[in-house]
Amino acid sequence: AVVSTQSTGMKKELEFVNRVSHEKAIRDEKRLLKAKLREKKLTTARVRKYHQDYCKRTKARMSNKNYKEELMFKQLFEKGLKVQKESLLDARRAAKEDNDKARERHDKEMKELEKYYSDQFDLMAYEMDKAKKAKEILQQEKQLRLNKQKIHQRQKMKEEIEVLQENLVRSDEHLHFKELEFDKALQRIH
Repeated sequence: AVVSTQSTGMKKELEFVNRVSHEKAIRDEKRLLKAKLREKKLTTARVRKYHQDYCKRTKARMSNKNYKEELMFKQLFEKGLKVQKESLLDARRAAKEDNDKARERHDKEMKELEKYYSDQFDLMAYEMDKAKKAKEILQQEKQLRLNKQKIHQRQKMKEEIEVLQENLVRSDEHLHFKELEFDKALQRIH
């Protein structure tokens, strides 16, 4: 019953630690995701503004510059936009890898914690079993000593009774002889 109560308490503590740790990991993951989304929005806004500015400048330049140059600028801008998108995708992949690693670390820590508590339960059960066996051995030794004392006391009482019986028999014989002597003495008197 004691092991069961302690086991229940440790399981509740383990569940609480697991829940708190999991909630912290989720909060950290959300915070990281929000920061990345904010950065993505800012980057998108900058790109959009740059693109709008570029479009305005392009319209202004179209009348002044050669179409070939403008096309080259457009290609360059699109290439830059593609690089930016790839960079964002790489950042997203890196964030996912970081989250996966954090989750793996958390899972590993929880498994280690579970193993620790499992080992503690096993050790406690072993110690309690050992104490129980030691108590049983002491009880058996005590019972053995009591049995020996009882046998010794019985033997002693038996010997004392035999001595008493012998004394009584001798006393009876002694009394019988005295009575005979008394009877003889009475006969002499008569």
